[in-house]
Amino acid sequence: MTFNLCGIFVLIAAFLASFNKIIMKKWNSDDHILTVILYPNLLLCLLMLPFIFQKWQLISLYDIGLFFLMGIMAFINQYVYFSAYKFGNASSLAPVTYTSFAWATLLEFIVFGNVPDIYVVSGASMIILSNLYLIHKEISHKNSSKASECMP
Repeated sequence: MTFNLCGIFVLIAAFLASFNKIIMKKWNSDDHILTVILYPNLLLCLLMLPFIFQKWQLISLYDIGLFFLMGIMAFINQYVYFSAYKFGNASSLAPVTYTSFAWATLLEFIVFGNVPDIYVVSGASMIILSNLYLIHKEISHKNSSKASECMP
């Protein structure tokens, strides 16, 4: 087994994404949702500005259209995501974000024709089954708390 630096980058990204969700939940409760989306994206654009000019190449209109489509999808994604965190509990919403792995695998198969190996299928299965279990636990917990409220 060889060491792959990409694995470290994925772990760092996962840590930063978790940290981002905590900040997002705090910030989201105080400000308007469009503010929560706009300012971090503006900051990201400013941080990337010095790197853009190092390797800048003109892109085609087709690529501009794809970037525009990606931007619209990212905005809708962030709007829905922040709305969920505004009204939901972060700990109960977190497991649902893990399904992005399964969605990425499915889309990779549909778009690129990549057939997932046994490790990907078993990992996606564990994620899906654990999410179903957590949903079941959440529903049964709510039902038991409602039943206890009805009792004198």
